[in-house]
Amino acid sequence: MLVSEEKVETIIHYLSASDDDFGKLAATVKGLEKDEKIVMAKGMLEARRFQKTLGDAENEVRRSKDYLEWRNKYENAVADYEVIKAHRSTAVVMWETWRTEQANLRRS
Repeated sequence: MLVSEEKVETIIHYLSASDDDFGKLAATVKGLEKDEKIVMAKGMLEARRFQKTLGDAENEVRRSKDYLEWRNKYENAVADYEVIKAHRSTAVVMWETWRTEQANLRRS
């Protein structure tokens, strides 16, 4: 199966157009990973006053509204990141296939 010139143009356009979104999603995921510590720390300040053990306090925080909101944002960001990462990987494979096809055509 030959990759058409039109498809290659679409691939190149997609890769260049998605660079910013891909970078922003990667930064969002990394930022949200750091935010978990902040959400946990804030929650622990409150939960430690009412719970006898550290484990109980941590469990309370993980059930809190703030933590669940953070987790939802994080899961959505990771899903969006992984989807765009997969699309970009597929585009790169198609690009590499086209390059190989072109090299083989030049040799024959």
